[in-house]
Amino acid sequence: MSNINTMRQAFNAIYPNMPIAEFIQIAGCPDSCVGTLENGILTWSNSVWKGIFRGGTIYRKVIIFTKNGEVVQFSSENLDVSNW
Repeated sequence: MSNINTMRQAFNAIYPNMPIAEFIQIAGCPDSCVGTLENGILTWSNSVWKGIFRGGTIYRKVIIFTKNGEVVQFSSENLDVSNW
């Protein structure tokens, strides 16, 4: 996912038992995958350099756990941190 707004919109669209193919249509291909798309841990990530006085590099992630092609658990990191 290329920017924070896209990541937030994609994360807000997730719901339990959502077909992973539906989420991939929204968010694009994951940056990393442990296991398979149907049974694994998928991660979409983004980093932004904010400057040395504003906290350095901010890393954002959306993490989805899938089983049988459906979302069973999902979480995010730093989606609430602004770009400023």
